[in-house]
Amino acid sequence: MSDLFLGLLIFSALFAIVDPIGMLPFYVALTDGFSPTDRTYVIRRSTVFATGLLVGFAVLGRYVFLLLNFTIYSFEIAGGALLFAIAFDMLFGESPRTKLSPLDREELLSRREEVGIVPLGMPLLAGPGALSTVMIYAQLTYGSLTGTVALYVAIVLVMIVSFVVLRLGVQILGRAGRVGAIAVSRVMGLLLSAIAVQFVINGVVGAFGIHVP
Repeated sequence: MSDLFLGLLIFSALFAIVDPIGMLPFYVALTDGFSPTDRTYVIRRSTVFATGLLVGFAVLGRYVFLLLNFTIYSFEIAGGALLFAIAFDMLFGESPRTKLSPLDREELLSRREEVGIVPLGMPLLAGPGALSTVMIYAQLTYGSLTGTVALYVAIVLVMIVSFVVLRLGVQILGRAGRVGAIAVSRVMGLLLSAIAVQFVINGVVGAFGIHVP
């Protein structure tokens, strides 16, 4: 697998999980009444925090594996199951259950000064699915300098794209509408479900030593 293809694969997986377009309706509602300057500050704060969190999990992921004494294969299977659950909600629900509950939304709408960290930074941008994914790829690319660089570059690029999408959120939502944003989220969910299934396949093949021609 070439480094370019690996980087594109990681970027696609993370972008599908983060799904900044799908989270636009909630972002716009959460920052309703904010000035453009305040919105830019909140977006910058959330993307920087999410980037640091994802990179941190990528760096420390290997030590988590060693500490808990489990293999990459078991984590691929578990991570694939988690991603598939998220993808299912993206395909058939309003938003992934692992991201934010209706009760959380009501509480956080009254605490807007913190939205850059919670919920935008975590769990909307850097949720369980994204964190699990970077840990899996960090383990898969361990020992490969170019593979590790591809992982970090993919994380940064996803956050840059997310920043741009959120920065233009009001305009995008105004043109595409809520239905358009949901449609994009459905497509991302379909892509994510395929990635989740592949994670499970890789884990099963590796765990049981199955030979794939």
